[in-house]
Amino acid sequence: MKSRTPNFLAPPDAEKRKAIPPVICYPVNQLQVAPLELYFRARKNFELVESLEVPPREAKTFEIPAGHFFRIVCVDGPQVGDLNLWQAENLQERFYSTAVTPT
Repeated sequence: MKSRTPNFLAPPDAEKRKAIPPVICYPVNQLQVAPLELYFRARKNFELVESLEVPPREAKTFEIPAGHFFRIVCVDGPQVGDLNLWQAENLQERFYSTAVTPT
């Protein structure tokens, strides 16, 4: 499947939305510093392994092997959804985010 890059205009109320303070779901003092330089170096050699499309009002599950990355792209314009991640060997290690609007 050929990768599609989204190309859409910002909604008319984009500036108003951006002015709203974010809701913090996780205490900031518990966050680890991400090794961004490592990620940027790794990204230079990314290779698409698999592509998955989730239709509106549906859900999908998938596994990401250790050392791999995944990317969420809205190919048909802005979308809102829930993102729930679990560590396969330890379900207590999890991440959730409601109202995800990936770009």
